[in-house]
Amino acid sequence: MNRPKDYIPYKAAVVLEKLGFDKFSDQVYLNDGKIVRKVHGLINYPKEIFPDVVQAPFYFEAFRFFREKYNIDSAIMLVGAGYGFYLFHDRHPLVCFENPSKSEFTYELAEDACLNRLI
Repeated sequence: MNRPKDYIPYKAAVVLEKLGFDKFSDQVYLNDGKIVRKVHGLINYPKEIFPDVVQAPFYFEAFRFFREKYNIDSAIMLVGAGYGFYLFHDRHPLVCFENPSKSEFTYELAEDACLNRLI
């Protein structure tokens, strides 16, 4: 079973949708930021009927969206005692966050920081 931390946060999902993300997800966010499983048999929640429902994509789906639409690749890597991230455009480095404090920066925190930088 997928865990809530596998999905991007609600505010990021709203921004991602505005950027054009329109892939199907089996989970959606309601307007209060609560994640729920889609009703069986209901493929899409039409915006005219459910204006506040937002797809809840996995992190890998969000990163794939930026790779396919904007040709921006991302990598999260272990750096020192924690994690950092790198962004590349056409294989050229754009951003490098190497966790300068070398503190415990978890994979999940690096994932969030990378996504926030993209959006």
